[in-house]
Amino acid sequence: MTVHLLNLSEGRWRKSCRGEDVIGVTNCKFTRYIQMKWPLHLLKRRVVLTAAVVVVVIGAVAGAFFVGDGHALGALQIQQVTPDQMATAMQNDEFYSNYRESTLLVRGTAASIEANGGGATIEFKT
Repeated sequence: MTVHLLNLSEGRWRKSCRGEDVIGVTNCKFTRYIQMKWPLHLLKRRVVLTAAVVVVVIGAVAGAFFVGDGHALGALQIQQVTPDQMATAMQNDEFYSNYRESTLLVRGTAASIEANGGGATIEFKT
């Protein structure tokens, strides 16, 4: 059994042959398969629905970005501390409770600075 597919401009044709007749002539049958086309009103509805979903997703992402940005910067606190204040808080086990949501600006004299990888380790005089 041989099957040949021919792509023509009007649709898809399938040629199926079942065998040969007694005198050597092939018994073939041509069947036409018409490609399904969507009705125009359904295509328009699908395009509009897809565009609406894309707009909603982009809006949700943008909204989450600005809400997250406001939350992160709204609670930002900067505290100036000395190395002695930080050492005392660590010894009394109060460092996390005192400074957990703050950005610390440490002012003091540096005893040593060691560069390591992409950063540095600074040791202060207390």
